[in-house]
Amino acid sequence: MPAIIEDSFLAKLPVIFESRLAAQEKVRSQLGELEILSSEIKLNNPLGFTIFKGGVEAKYGSTKLKTDTLIARRGTGPEVIDLSAEGYPIQLKRNEAYALGEVVLQDEDIEIRVSDIYFSLDEPDPLDPKKVLGRASSFVAKIGPLTLKAKKATLTNEGWVLEGVSGNTTRTGLPVYEFGARNIVLKPGKDGRANGVRFKVLGLPLPEVPFLSFSLNRSIESTQIPQLSYSQNNGVGLAWNGNFLVGSGEVVTSTANVFRRQQPVFSAYYNRSPVTSSKSGLFQYVPMSDIGERAFFSHFENITFQKLSDTHKFVHGSERNLWSTGFSFNQQSIGRKSDRLATFSKPFEMIYERGGPFGDQSYLYQLRGMSVMEGSRDPLARALATGMYFTPFLERGRLQGLGRVEGGVRVDENAGGWFGGEYGASYSVATDMNIGASVYGYKNFGRQSLLADRFVSDQGVALRADLLGEATKLSLMWRYDPAQGWFDRQLRISQVMGGIEPVIIIRNSPREYSFGLRFRIDAALRVLQNRRTKPKK
Repeated sequence: MPAIIEDSFLAKLPVIFESRLAAQEKVRSQLGELEILSSEIKLNNPLGFTIFKGGVEAKYGSTKLKTDTLIARRGTGPEVIDLSAEGYPIQLKRNEAYALGEVVLQDEDIEIRVSDIYFSLDEPDPLDPKKVLGRASSFVAKIGPLTLKAKKATLTNEGWVLEGVSGNTTRTGLPVYEFGARNIVLKPGKDGRANGVRFKVLGLPLPEVPFLSFSLNRSIESTQIPQLSYSQNNGVGLAWNGNFLVGSGEVVTSTANVFRRQQPVFSAYYNRSPVTSSKSGLFQYVPMSDIGERAFFSHFENITFQKLSDTHKFVHGSERNLWSTGFSFNQQSIGRKSDRLATFSKPFEMIYERGGPFGDQSYLYQLRGMSVMEGSRDPLARALATGMYFTPFLERGRLQGLGRVEGGVRVDENAGGWFGGEYGASYSVATDMNIGASVYGYKNFGRQSLLADRFVSDQGVALRADLLGEATKLSLMWRYDPAQGWFDRQLRISQVMGGIEPVIIIRNSPREYSFGLRFRIDAALRVLQNRRTKPKK
């Protein structure tokens, strides 16, 4: 058991106190919220500083620090003292601490190694957001698969400032993905900005980006780094999504996809939602597409939603209340008769989307007004209204079930729409292994103005099987239409390989396959989204 020397006792000693214990013993000291274990302790009460040596372990909130030497000073004595006489060439103010030599900090999912670190023992002052709370050199952080290095790191009430930054998501061998920046400013739980950004993919440098802003708000999808991808129809290319917080509940979303055999795709939308971040859910600032699948979040329509409960969480887990306006060019449809046959551009579009739970049921509706172009045709003015009702989520042991009823009305130079629904069930055969089936049916009415108004299938069944291991994930889906037979087969397989996760998706309707590399920084972004500069109790 460690010897215990409480702060109240130390404060009563009028002279210098020094203690050395056996290697297996340690002294526990308490300096405010800072709790310290060490094998040696030297207290100079008149000047108000304490030197801890020998396997020092300190705890400050949820942060743990390990080092050989820690010097801490209380708020007594002169304003500044010089510790050169003790063999340490540092100036120490009141309520400051220094950890010397190689220092290791651990805080939940983060491990940081630095060479020397300074930090303040004062409470954060909301009136002085730029006050320096900590400073370190030779900064190396490991957050999940991400390794981030910086020549210098500074912590303020607002967040971290990293200078001379480099990093990758591959810890051994040739990095598949590398990046660097002149500096990065991180405001945990809010946003971040990187200046002078450089990327390398498979050792090949990409053009430097002057700056890159990204959201660290939990209600907003994280800004992606450029993703290398290959599509059967479009060839090799880069895909990028950016989400930028511009105000309270205000987000600008953008995309830029460049492929060899496809016209460049661009979009930018301003989105506003009064829903607080604590009540927001997945894709809170991304409205459902009118040229995508009937319900892109359907477990039995899109293979990327890996569990039926994921669909339920999307519609029932949070309130959706979104205004969106912007433009897009050269978008391709998904799950429509126009797939690969035409592109669609919207010089202007305005959207209102509302949804969420009511009791144990859920709803989602959307209103759109737009100017839309199919290929090089003249713009078409259009209004669109869609609505969905979701049944209560069935959960009986290993069995789950969910249904929806939906409809939509289009008004442009013609008028038309559809009405119908789907019900699906999933059964857990074993741990991480599910099988399921659904049945769907829809009725179309009126006339269609665009190719994208025609869905691939209006009635049929879908069968699905998923193996969702920790590193390997495999999903298979088959869809049957009485008029088309087994018209759609979908396969998704991914395998975690260190810092990257190759993903292969093969789909029969539209007939294509794609291969992508996901650079696994999601864990790092989740950690940063939940950080707070003030320690947790």
